[in-house]
Amino acid sequence: MEADADAIRLTASRDNGILSVQDDGAGFAPGQDRTNKLGLHIMRYRAGMIGGSLDVQSESGRGTRVACTFPCQAVAGQGGRA
Repeated sequence: MEADADAIRLTASRDNGILSVQDDGAGFAPGQDRTNKLGLHIMRYRAGMIGGSLDVQSESGRGTRVACTFPCQAVAGQGGRA
């Protein structure tokens, strides 16, 4: 089953930004080890490159939510490029 994004949100406060994507896909069990998956690895790496972190929440049969929290100064310091 291929997933479609249900919601894409970008929010910001004075200090932090959050980019989140929620999909309606198959999801995966909370205890399932997903750390070796290339897509998640790359997203975590890129979040870390701008001083951020990645949070992945999923439930089998209920889709997945991926959220990147990052300091707004990190983006501003790169001329707006992440």
